[in-house]
Amino acid sequence: MDAADSGPAHPQQLDTVGASTGHDSPCSSSSIHCLPAMTTPPPPPVQMSFESQPVRPATIMVESAPTAATAGATTPVSPPTPETLAEPTFDIGLVMAGAVSAGAYTAGVVTFLFQALNAWYDQDQRQQDGWPDMPQPPHQVKLKTMAGASAGGMCAALTAVSALKGGDTSQFYRAWVKDIDVRHLLRPHTDPAPPTSLADLPSLLNCDQLDRVAQEAMELPDQPQWPGWLGNDLNFYLTLTNLNGLVYEVKQHNGALQRFTDHADQIQYRLLKPGAAVPDVQNTPSLPSLRILRAEPKAQLSEAERATWQELGRAALATGSFPVALRHRELRFDKEYYEERLGKRPRNRRVQFVYAGLPQPAGKQPQQLRQPPQPPYAYPAPFLFVDGGVTNNEPLELVRVTLNPGGKNRPRKGSYGLLMIDPFPDSPATQDYQPLEGGLHEILSKLFTVFRNQARYRTSDLLQALNLGEYSRFSVAPVRRTAGNAAPVFPSLASGSVYAFGGFLHEPFREHDFWLGQRNCQHFLREWFMLPDTADNNWLFANWPTDKRKELARLRPGETGPDAKLHLPIIPLIGAKLNEEIAIPNWQAARMPEAKLRQEIEPSLARHIGWLTRLLKQDLPDNPLFRLAYSWPIEPWLRKKTIRLVRAKLWLALHEDGLLNPGLSKAEEQVCRQDAGLRSLRS
Repeated sequence: MDAADSGPAHPQQLDTVGASTGHDSPCSSSSIHCLPAMTTPPPPPVQMSFESQPVRPATIMVESAPTAATAGATTPVSPPTPETLAEPTFDIGLVMAGAVSAGAYTAGVVTFLFQALNAWYDQDQRQQDGWPDMPQPPHQVKLKTMAGASAGGMCAALTAVSALKGGDTSQFYRAWVKDIDVRHLLRPHTDPAPPTSLADLPSLLNCDQLDRVAQEAMELPDQPQWPGWLGNDLNFYLTLTNLNGLVYEVKQHNGALQRFTDHADQIQYRLLKPGAAVPDVQNTPSLPSLRILRAEPKAQLSEAERATWQELGRAALATGSFPVALRHRELRFDKEYYEERLGKRPRNRRVQFVYAGLPQPAGKQPQQLRQPPQPPYAYPAPFLFVDGGVTNNEPLELVRVTLNPGGKNRPRKGSYGLLMIDPFPDSPATQDYQPLEGGLHEILSKLFTVFRNQARYRTSDLLQALNLGEYSRFSVAPVRRTAGNAAPVFPSLASGSVYAFGGFLHEPFREHDFWLGQRNCQHFLREWFMLPDTADNNWLFANWPTDKRKELARLRPGETGPDAKLHLPIIPLIGAKLNEEIAIPNWQAARMPEAKLRQEIEPSLARHIGWLTRLLKQDLPDNPLFRLAYSWPIEPWLRKKTIRLVRAKLWLALHEDGLLNPGLSKAEEQVCRQDAGLRSLRS
């Protein structure tokens, strides 16, 4: 615990910051390739949404949608005239990693980022801040693309709706801080009907509230607006984990067959500016799963166009469906998607691809398959999806290819940047190398940690994002300091406890992380998201007045000596409100009172566990003696044992992270460790 948390705020340096990609590879390397848009609209599914709550509102410069009727949502037309900008332009690509309940941190970062962009594009605010009175800012900053996994994917979907409200950021706070709570998740399942056995459960937790939040968040405005920091369109991607999997078969001429199954999936959406024509995607980076989102008045959208917006809600819920705990989601894809998703075929003429796992209509099974024909399927075919973070938690490649299609070096240095928001990089508390004894229990306990860590990132991407000498990849990660600007303290996030589900237990946990995200983003934009004020980058800052260059030029934190360079911010903070130091969130005030855990959460958990153990009886063999034995003494023993185990792990997790008020005594801690069957909660 840190009593100094409540002290005055001080400047804070983010420890993770950007680097460049070097030479980019061709777009085919990430399965993004040039294909026509899908012509079969998906069936209308359930929606996803989030309510709104005002948070630090900013004046916004927007463009209103025209009133003319729109074209079809999925019919390609001739390419639009390329967007021309008189001002120099810096393109941004956002990558938002998975976070479960710590999505509140990502929401805070995105909220401040968009508020800063709104202010940069507000002529009145710029003039009041001493900038020239011009309709456009001295240089353009455009959000060109996004990609997200799990909670990051949900934030990407929220961004699409926020854009149509002129860059309004209020619903990020409402969705991630106010609307999601353990009380809703622990309610018995009743929709569409109460389950009669454990096998009938789609998930351990009740996701009805998530559905309601999702439906509200995807509610489109009657008259959409368009923020100045978007171009003609916004491409974004949600990663998914395909439970069905797609089986591909390689057949060589000598008759040998090899198969592999791919579960890593993704879906692409392209949000079009109001009034923009549907582009021909022949020469733009596109996944076969590309869906077009029309930003037109709600009354003018066709049924197919509304269905695409509804599907975005389902896709957002799918990428956030933590396996087993949260409900899986169904999405439908046309046959062409899975035929083309591998991109370019091998050039070796002795090898042939057969899509063995693709559902085939009756009577059209490939001759190469040596198995009974599958039942007939109607297209688009259904697939079940869970958390995209299981297979691709940090989809940098999807964003990189969209920022720089074709993998060619841009004519100007420093013309684009990939910004990664990662709530869960390992802290210094992560153990260094330790020898393992190799027992079966130890190996099994380590496997989850291995799978989780490996899915989070690729080492090559991480190293590039942390290279301070380059300027095309940046990273924002949680940093919490106490008053006095001392060294960072850990843990950084209150929602990171209990395997990242801790935020659902207590609203102040989420509130703390939301404001920490805003504070970290403020310091990132001010201290790190900059380019050197050198000849290479004079083109971007060419329209800046001399007094502003002198006022805002600064060295990056820690840079000294003759090689240190002055830098200028890519997104200057406009106005006193954005420049006012965001206070350090008070960790002490965010702690959960022990009485709440004991009197509110524990009884709800006990009821939920008891309900699950009773349902389990219906899945047992239909033997009267067996079921009688389960009813007594097995079920009471199992219920009591499970409650004690879950309670012990919950108390230990919150206690070890300093999130309980007042916390466990030594004797209570020892009892919890015995009930949990561990020496330490963390492996």
